[in-house]
Amino acid sequence: MKRLLFYIISFSVLVSFFSCTDDEFTSDSSCHLSYSVDTLNFDRVLSDMITPSKTIKIYNNSGENIRIDKILKLGSEEAFQLNINGKSSTSESNLELFSGDSLYVFVQCVSSEASDILLDSIAISYNGNTDKIILFGVSASPYVLKDVVIEKDTVLGGEHPYLVYGTLTVAEGATLTIRDSVEFLFHNGAKVDIFGSLKVEGSRNRVSMRYFRQDGMTSSIPYFCVPGSWKGVYVKKTCPELELFGVDIIGGEYGIVIDSTANEKPFYIGNTTIQNNKYGALVIEDAFVYSFNSLFANGGVYNVRLIGGTYLFNHCTIASYFNHGPVRHPALSLSDRENDENIIPLKVEINNSIVYGTKESELYSESTPFSQLPTETFEFGLYYSLVKCRTVHDDDDKYYIKNKWNENLKYNIDASRYFADFHIDSLSVARTMADPMLCRDRVELSADIEGKSRIDNSYPDAGAYEY
Repeated sequence: MKRLLFYIISFSVLVSFFSCTDDEFTSDSSCHLSYSVDTLNFDRVLSDMITPSKTIKIYNNSGENIRIDKILKLGSEEAFQLNINGKSSTSESNLELFSGDSLYVFVQCVSSEASDILLDSIAISYNGNTDKIILFGVSASPYVLKDVVIEKDTVLGGEHPYLVYGTLTVAEGATLTIRDSVEFLFHNGAKVDIFGSLKVEGSRNRVSMRYFRQDGMTSSIPYFCVPGSWKGVYVKKTCPELELFGVDIIGGEYGIVIDSTANEKPFYIGNTTIQNNKYGALVIEDAFVYSFNSLFANGGVYNVRLIGGTYLFNHCTIASYFNHGPVRHPALSLSDRENDENIIPLKVEINNSIVYGTKESELYSESTPFSQLPTETFEFGLYYSLVKCRTVHDDDDKYYIKNKWNENLKYNIDASRYFADFHIDSLSVARTMADPMLCRDRVELSADIEGKSRIDNSYPDAGAYEY
């Protein structure tokens, strides 16, 4: 009898509990859910490649428990794939969301269509309310280059991106020409090897070379900004001609490596940015290079390293603020020798430029101290430039003229997000310190990297960017 009484009481308590629990879910339409986003934007979706998941978080901050009648993908667009509260589905019903709690909807996108708008929405229905979250993307069909060898003169252009797997090789004797606006997306470990010639014709519509992923490590760190995701551009000894104009190279192990070409005709790097590299932005041994209006920044172990050769830098910003590994050398490192036995003559001239960073000295000679220059194999000249250097060199009317040393130069830098903005402001110490005659004498220097005029000012600014 006592046991029967116990079961009756227990059953009554359970019925009472569930009845009470059911009654605790409000039906008040004035109680609303909130969402982490109102639009989930996948930007560009490369066709036949599934995107990483994006997240929608549904919050119940109403102060009442809410039962969601249904979460439903409304449209017929098959590109969007949902995971609702842990289940792969396009529809889930009767989801209980207690006050102060939340649930997740994960969305991926994959499309086989080219250059098509992807549009759909998710409806969340509860208490007579229906909220909607828009799903959006643009499908793009890339030209896939998988271990491609270019053996004859070739021009690459068009609106579609190029997705590179393995190695894109320009064979000896061939010329690869890249038109403006072209985007190269590099898969894990991909690279470019140049045995022939490379001409990049970027303009205001720039050419881009970066990692292929569109998403980010976090909401504020795009994967393509993270150093070391692809290998970079390697210019081999047999390359006779290199012209890089209007190129943005970011996130490789290296930006550009030039290997002992000993070219008589100069290689050109103009209006170009190379940044966020793991081991080096610009690493060259024994070449003849003219660079202007260009940014070489945050190159990791070495930012710009020159071993032998002849170099002219006009209106360049050479800067190093990030430390991607255990060692970071100065922003600009110079040497006239490969090792103790192999001396390679070096001549470097820098005009109207900036060499700066977080180290006490960002200008460094690996061989002969600057105080002992010039020598028969090492000549260095610095003019109208802003430099952070432990040793200050007075004007001598030959090798050092009208430079500024160790001034308080400020940039907008956030190393935790791999973000750096090298534009200068109105109060920058780099303002109005450059040689105006150089800008008037050389047409390529009449405007900065973004096309802003330098000759409209009596005295232009140092570096790649005009205020």
